[in-house]
Amino acid sequence: MTENVPLVITWRRPESPMPPAVLCSDTGRPLTEAFAGITAMLEAQDVACRIVEEDGPMAILLDGIPFEEIVPIYVPKTCSLCGSCDGSEAECTGQRRYEGIPESVLRLAARRAAGL
Repeated sequence: MTENVPLVITWRRPESPMPPAVLCSDTGRPLTEAFAGITAMLEAQDVACRIVEEDGPMAILLDGIPFEEIVPIYVPKTCSLCGSCDGSEAECTGQRRYEGIPESVLRLAARRAAGL
């Protein structure tokens, strides 16, 4: 990673009055808390990190790359019951879902994206 260029972690979620609360399965913490912990972990290793929250199709990006491409051991759920439709195939958006994502997998992806 280039010096003085922060790793950018982007949490993109559908625009709604109440953004979805996603809890990590191994720590029980919401993603926002997990991201704060990852930022602290990386900064302790002299890696600058910045968190960006955006509206849009649900995704977790590390420097613009979907984290599941960096750590392919975790595959976000997509199915006809995506959570943003009425449950019918015709209405399903097929968006990524991150319910129960392990924080340890997010940490591994962030470390890999930072070149550690």
